[in-house]
Amino acid sequence: MADLLQNDYATNKRRSVDRIGHALTHLRPVFEGAKASAINTDRIVRYTRDRLDDGAANATVNRELAALKRMFTLAIQARKIPMKPHIPMLREDNAREGFFEEADFRRLLTHLPDPIRPVAEVAYLTGWRIADELLTRGS
Repeated sequence: MADLLQNDYATNKRRSVDRIGHALTHLRPVFEGAKASAINTDRIVRYTRDRLDDGAANATVNRELAALKRMFTLAIQARKIPMKPHIPMLREDNAREGFFEEADFRRLLTHLPDPIRPVAEVAYLTGWRIADELLTRGS
């Protein structure tokens, strides 16, 4: 199923292909070689608990679980398996922090190079992340 996932990401030129490699690094030692029918909800919950015990953040574990879900979905679409288990996701608290008051932001702008100021201003006004949402590579 991991091959199906990697092929899907490569074929569709998904930007998060690196993240999939990271997820597979953690999923493979636990699930590789197991029949899909042996990967049940109990085993997935145990995996989740173990990853959290190892210090992984909820968001990190959720990305790994999302990769596992996608593997099952692709295997079903390829008619390799009949169904997938329930894969419970963790609650994420990823509220953005560290907001500037407008006066503080305006003072910060005066210290930025001219070419960066418009990007910083759009990010400030919209709340968008610069690397992930404003300066993304075109497809």
